[in-house]
Amino acid sequence: MKSTSTRSTTGYQVRKGAAIASLLLLISMLLPLTLLAQQGKGRGAIADSAHHEPYNAKTIETVMGTVTRIDHLPGRREGMVGIHAILKTGDETLEVHIGPYSYISKQDLRLKVGDAIEVTGSRIINDDKPAILAAEVKRGEEVLALRDEQGKPLWRGQGNRNGQ
Repeated sequence: MKSTSTRSTTGYQVRKGAAIASLLLLISMLLPLTLLAQQGKGRGAIADSAHHEPYNAKTIETVMGTVTRIDHLPGRREGMVGIHAILKTGDETLEVHIGPYSYISKQDLRLKVGDAIEVTGSRIINDDKPAILAAEVKRGEEVLALRDEQGKPLWRGQGNRNGQ
């Protein structure tokens, strides 16, 4: 009897060891994917560092041009949508990061393709292309305020889960 129980215990221990080894292997394969996802790899976020340079008061400039496209892009946080406008100036095309849809949709100024606008913001490089993190957008006499003088987004701190 004693030798039978030893064999079954050994078999159980071998199966348990194989199960633990399989679980550790699975975790080691999935961990790098989880870390990449948390870093926010991909395009479209309004994040201040996940995809592009942060807002920098030293690179503020004002550009004028015509809106050629408006994009609603997925943001860093789940469920967040960022509004970007493609602006054709006299000599270049810029992607203008305007702000989260949850904030922009509550404002009076609604941009459309073909609008002539003036954008003041921080010039950055995003995905190896010039872009502007907008602080203010003007269309005629209408003004869309997006950031304060220090560059802090006006949508932060408004109790909005999707605002960042």
